[in-house]
Amino acid sequence: MVVGKILTALIAANQRLITENPTTISIQRTEVRPMPDGGMQKVTSQLPPFRGRLVPRKRVPTSRQDEAGILVSSSWILVAPNTPTLFAGDTAVIDGKTYELTRVAPRSHGGMFYAQHADVEEVKL
Repeated sequence: MVVGKILTALIAANQRLITENPTTISIQRTEVRPMPDGGMQKVTSQLPPFRGRLVPRKRVPTSRQDEAGILVSSSWILVAPNTPTLFAGDTAVIDGKTYELTRVAPRSHGGMFYAQHADVEEVKL
């Protein structure tokens, strides 16, 4: 089956990319859920750590200015396996630094997911 061979090759290529410079990634997810008596409640959950890779999106950090002053931020791409499922808005802790996932792009072939790539920005606390 051709799709099976291609999918296997894509999974292996994504794994090779991660193993070139792997890091342990912890994901924290905050969801807003309705309460029984009305109102909303924020619920934070921690996903199990997994191995992925953080790659710079650009060679130079970008800067923008707003009313608070100049903000310099670095853009990164997170390369992850297909599990756990990542969502935009999740928070990732990588090597002691906190990042926010701004966009998640699941990678698939023939309807089967083999990887996830996410745009992340470092959160300055």
